[in-house]
Amino acid sequence: MSGNDPSIPLASIPPQRSLSIQRPTRGRATLAPGLITPSRGTSATRTVDERSELKPAHYASAVREYAHLPNCIGDNYIWLARFLKSDETASTHVSPNPPGDRSPNPAPLVVQYLLGCNDDPSSPQHNPTRNLSTTSIQPLGPGEPTPATERTSADERRNRHEVKPSIPFNTPAEFFSRGTGEGFNGAQSSVVFLCGYLPGAWINHVGARYIIDPEFFCRHLDFRSPDETPKNFSIPALPSCSSFLIELPVMTIGIDKTNKGFYGKTIEITRREAEAALDTHRHRLAISDMADGESLIRDFYVFDDTHFAVEQRISICMEKSKDERSFQLLVWLDSTERLHDSGDSTSPSSSSPSSLSSPSLRSSFPGFHQKTQTYPWVIKQPSSDNRYLPVILHKHKIALKAHLLSQGILSPSARSAAHLPNDYGRSLHAAIMSQDAFYCLTEIFNFASSSQMEFLNLIDLKLDLYTSLPPEKDFEVLPNLKYSKKILYRYIQKTERVLESIRNATNKESRWPRPIDQTEKARVTAQNIERDFEHLLKRAQTLHSRTTEAIAVLMSSISIFESQKAIQQAEDMARLTSLAFLFVPLSFATSLFGMNFKELDDKKLSIWLWGLVSAISLLIAILAYCLFPYVERLRNRVKVLVVRWWKSIVA
Repeated sequence: MSGNDPSIPLASIPPQRSLSIQRPTRGRATLAPGLITPSRGTSATRTVDERSELKPAHYASAVREYAHLPNCIGDNYIWLARFLKSDETASTHVSPNPPGDRSPNPAPLVVQYLLGCNDDPSSPQHNPTRNLSTTSIQPLGPGEPTPATERTSADERRNRHEVKPSIPFNTPAEFFSRGTGEGFNGAQSSVVFLCGYLPGAWINHVGARYIIDPEFFCRHLDFRSPDETPKNFSIPALPSCSSFLIELPVMTIGIDKTNKGFYGKTIEITRREAEAALDTHRHRLAISDMADGESLIRDFYVFDDTHFAVEQRISICMEKSKDERSFQLLVWLDSTERLHDSGDSTSPSSSSPSSLSSPSLRSSFPGFHQKTQTYPWVIKQPSSDNRYLPVILHKHKIALKAHLLSQGILSPSARSAAHLPNDYGRSLHAAIMSQDAFYCLTEIFNFASSSQMEFLNLIDLKLDLYTSLPPEKDFEVLPNLKYSKKILYRYIQKTERVLESIRNATNKESRWPRPIDQTEKARVTAQNIERDFEHLLKRAQTLHSRTTEAIAVLMSSISIFESQKAIQQAEDMARLTSLAFLFVPLSFATSLFGMNFKELDDKKLSIWLWGLVSAISLLIAILAYCLFPYVERLRNRVKVLVVRWWKSIVA
């Protein structure tokens, strides 16, 4: 019998070790406040379930206690503790129709995909000869043979792309009760999507159900500006401290031709407005002034008057069960399909020349509906020229399978991260998903890498544009190159951390769940994902080097241009000096005859006398100018002779 068999009464089980807020270990741990521990005197009708021992309120209390430790080691959790506490006494029911949501059937806040169950091996879910798209195989224990998941039957190949079972949730109480209520299978693996902004009640319930490391929530809810000085410098942490956490940047490119203009002040003003809008968005997050399920953004990049990019994040946490026979994957998306009022006049029913301007795609980004203001990333007039570009995933021979797409047998690639929870895992083998946690994330990694590739392609194109402008535009191009270099530097840092997370999950010493004899498909998939992100890192480093070289060349060009201007100014000054050389003797003569001496009081003096004096003065000046080089050489010779004479005397 399994140690978690619900048929075993609690009275017949020896007392278990107490739970802590971290993932259970073999040693004893200190109880978090309010945790319920089993005892021998408990009624026999109560079943053993480790997740039922931690309640949502207790989860928040444990985080709050750690955040307020006197030695300040929990400073990073102060905001999270306050956020969880603010919703602790609130109703756990979250309205499925938040204010401003204009869609008749709003997308759920949480979607769960069940992967496998291992309490009943005879269950149809564990029959490898059945349809792999709707069933799963239990994770393998030590010594168990690996099923031949590669050798699928004709029926399996035909039904591989059927929709996998998913459970939508709109209330945290409903989500938590499914984990602790009757019929819950504690050994069942799953992928749980969290969509958009979630209040503290949701985090308490999700964290308590799976005993999630609060670091996962703390990092995802960190919306500080990259330029802001932190209270401490513990983040980013070492890779070994984040072996079960992954943070994936997701980029979305937008085109907006309504704001005409070219380089110079216009683009600088737009970027300053974007920074101000980001500060406003972060302030709303800090004070929890967000609608449930509203989309979030991490950064906003303005490249010129036409193209911009929005950065969002996908945070992933893998949590294994206590007996390590199952796992839970939490995937928190910044984007959501819920359409909130963004200050534009476009409604879901409005027609658009392009399906890419649909409300479901525009809802991936938050709008600022206070009064008539809107965020700069909100496209006010969606059209074929003004729209968000979809993320296009290249798949082998996909262009020959249009009939499968039209019939619904294949699902089109997600156009934005908000579409990932829809029919997730359709392109993956369900049997492998139930055994290999990293393989379950394949579609998420492929989407993130494709979006980042499009982002780098855009930067490459803009660098071509910046470096091809005429020299007179150099002063306007330089700020754009510096802006691109800053973006690439931050992107390189994030990609390096993603690669470390991938290696943490796929190396031989990894603690991520996978079968003892890993299938070839899972191994190749992991290698492809790592190779894709290595390519992204190399591409970003190449672009960063190119930007640095372009800035150096541009600075040299500007220096040469400034030198040429200085030479031109020197030539102009030489001309002015020549004119001054002519007028100085004349001014001397005029000043001489303007003196009040009695010798000059004779009113019969002729102007020719002034002309004669001026001519003599000019002649003397010219003679002095011509003799000046000879006088200078003579002075130098005399100086050398004096120095030699003095040295001879001293010697």
